[in-house]
Amino acid sequence: MKAKTALGVPLVGLIVCVGSALLLYRVSAAVAAEEEMTLALTVTCERQPILTCEPLVLEVRISNRGAVPIKIDKSLSLGGPLTLHISGPEGGTRRYKPIRIASRVPTLQTIRPGEAQAYRLVLVYGAMPLPGKGYAACFPFSEPGDYVLAFSYETDTRRLQAEPLKVRVAEVQGRDQEALDLFRGTKQGEFIEDRTKKVVPPELRRLATEYPNTVYGRYARYYLAAMLLEHRFDWSKVRGMLGSELAGLDRGKAELRLVEKVFEKTASEFADLARGEPAFPLADQCLLYQARCYTGSPANRRAEAVAVLEDLVKRFPESPVAVKAKKRLEQFRKQAAKRLEKLGKKAPAPTTRPSSP
Repeated sequence: MKAKTALGVPLVGLIVCVGSALLLYRVSAAVAAEEEMTLALTVTCERQPILTCEPLVLEVRISNRGAVPIKIDKSLSLGGPLTLHISGPEGGTRRYKPIRIASRVPTLQTIRPGEAQAYRLVLVYGAMPLPGKGYAACFPFSEPGDYVLAFSYETDTRRLQAEPLKVRVAEVQGRDQEALDLFRGTKQGEFIEDRTKKVVPPELRRLATEYPNTVYGRYARYYLAAMLLEHRFDWSKVRGMLGSELAGLDRGKAELRLVEKVFEKTASEFADLARGEPAFPLADQCLLYQARCYTGSPANRRAEAVAVLEDLVKRFPESPVAVKAKKRLEQFRKQAAKRLEKLGKKAPAPTTRPSSP
């Protein structure tokens, strides 16, 4: 007679099921541990030191050092699988959170053996824990000194830890101090982090116009141009930003000129930021925006956009932004080939220079 449990299930069958489940769990755990060993998380920062309250531009990279493809969550935004803890000169370690965390559905992407996925992360203004309970919005690097950033990537199946990143924050002097007082005293970082706000702070305009070549002024110019490009079809918002330049035009005529004016102004601003000295930490993103202005312009300046994208790939070959530029260039090539095909012509073969005798 076969032994049974209280529920009438054969005991042998139950033991087999439990044993299979334990084996499956061990195999899954072993696979997760093996994947964790073959994946590597690295975080780098090109600009050191930064100034007090200056945005910190980082490159986050996940590399597959194993022999099989591995799937990871495509988003590496803070508030998702990526977490950050900051140790500052005042002592103690606090977790940094973005002000706004958009709801999202995890999207998986595959990293093939020997390849890596790179992401751009900019720390501007975030939420840090208070001594008691809760969080308060603030600049993460508000005082001069040495900071240590600890990044980790954690999901249900794996946890990666990056090597600690040391960041030196220097004291501000000269006109940068005047610009910092303007930048910090009116929560400009909160506006930059949440660009859904309708009203542009006048202090941000002052930074862009009165202190255009300071560290803070260049970021103000960048974010104002990016917001202007993003909201180019929002009449009330663009009129507020370009009011003096649209003076004397009624709304009907102004709207016809509006988009063209936005593309002209932002393309010029991004070009200046991308080529200014000292190098702007978001110069590669400026070039991508500049190309977008050319392709979106009513004049359809595609040839100029291609030249800018090729310059981006040449100057910043390892940048996460270069990946987007390469995809856009490939789209342009395919579109050009289709146009030639409709005309009954073949795409010209790449030209090569004859070797010298």
